Amino acid sequence: MAISKLSQFRGSTFIEVLVVLGITAFVLIAMLNASIVAIIQTKYAKNKATAVRYTQEGMDWIRSQRDKTNNWDQFTQLIFAKNWADLDNGDRQDICLSSLAFNKGDCHSGSFDFITGTKFTRQANIIVDKINNWLSIEVETGWRDGLCKNANDYFCHKISIVSHLTSWQD
Repeated sequence: MAISKLSQFRGSTFIEVLVVLGITAFVLIAMLNASIVAIIQTKYAKNKATAVRYTQEGMDWIRSQRDKTNNWDQFTQLIFAKNWADLDNGDRQDICLSSLAFNKGDCHSGSFDFITGTKFTRQANIIVDKINNWLSIEVETGWRDGLCKNANDYFCHKISIVSHLTSWQD
C-alpha cells in the first residue's frame, strides 16, 4: 500500500520545480526592467541638468552682450539691425546660440547647429515689447534621445528660461 501512495505524487516535484523556476524568472525580469528604467531616468536627468546649464549660459551671454554695448540702440542693432525707436511691438528675432554668437536663424528649421561636441542645440527667441519697454528673451536648449517619438525633432526634450531685458542706462 505504501508503494501505491507514492506513485500518486510522482510528477509533483517536477511541477514544483517548474513553479519555482517561473517565479524566479518573473522576479529576475522585474529586477532587470527596474534596472533599465533606472538607467534611462539617470541618463535623462543628466541630460536635463546639462541642458539647464547650457540654457543659463545662453541667457548670461545675451545679458553680457547687452552690458558690453554703449547703449540700448547699439544692443538692438546687434539683434535686429534696427534702433529701438524703429522697432515695432511684437518684432521677433530667433537666434541660434550654438557658438554663443548672434547667428540669426531658427534652430528648428532643420539646419541644426549643435553646441560643439554635444547633442544639444540652443536657441534664443527675442521679442520686442514696446508696451513694457523691454525685450522678452527666451533661451531654450533641446536634445533628442531614444525616448523621442519623432526622429527629426531635435527639441523633443527642451529646457527654457524666459527673462526681460530693459535699457539699463535710462
